[in-house]
Amino acid sequence: MKAYCKHCELKAHQCKLEPVIEYAEGLLRVELTLRGQELRQYDTLSNDIIWEYYRRLSMSKQTSTTDDLMIDQLGRPAQNTYYRWRDGLDMKTRLPSNTYYRHRREIYKALGVDISAPYSPPSDDSITDDFSQAKLESVQEPNRPQSLVDQSLLLDL
Repeated sequence: MKAYCKHCELKAHQCKLEPVIEYAEGLLRVELTLRGQELRQYDTLSNDIIWEYYRRLSMSKQTSTTDDLMIDQLGRPAQNTYYRWRDGLDMKTRLPSNTYYRHRREIYKALGVDISAPYSPPSDDSITDDFSQAKLESVQEPNRPQSLVDQSLLLDL
């Protein structure tokens, strides 16, 4: 699942259609990609499917672990990977693929930290580990200005 600012994307791609850019301001585009086996589970596609996936999302807490006993649960190579990640290195580009994913699993299992996300030092702010408290409450189609549809700048769905 991907979500991004549609207005920002149009500007980044230097869209020259000013009415479309104005229309996209404030819109959040949400894309959900379903693959074969997943897609066969559903008889029809609807917004309910997006919400089902949304409820499953969670973000790992990216915090530093100072408890040496927890870090000692890791093998020496995974410890090195963890410390290098915490120092700000992107370990995915520095390790062979199999090694990276093996260390990622081992670190996540022992520490609950996902090294695929950049390290961010802990702050005093409360940390949310899931999306359940997000303010997004409904998915709705934006009103499409008829003038943009008439000019074939927007699809009439």
